[in-house]
Amino acid sequence: MRLFEAIFIVFNVMLLIGLLLGTKKSRPMLWAAVTVSGALFVIHWLLKGLRWPLIPAYVLIVSPLIVLLWRRITGARKAGGFQGAVKQPNPACFFG
Repeated sequence: MRLFEAIFIVFNVMLLIGLLLGTKKSRPMLWAAVTVSGALFVIHWLLKGLRWPLIPAYVLIVSPLIVLLWRRITGARKAGGFQGAVKQPNPACFFG
């Protein structure tokens, strides 16, 4: 394993741990870290190519993104968001 790949794996493991143990205040920093991780993946892909022994590392790239998106969607549902494009009518305006 090359040095860049080892650093890449350690970065993604730390990112996933930070995501699972982090607070709501740390989410903007985690989004930035996911973006950096994705950019490093693209750079690695273009310069060195994809390698099959690194498939678990590639899964580590996607997993924090999935967890962040899942928390964002479920958090919006709890807060009353994501109810559709059309605003729901107020039943009180129909019945007085």
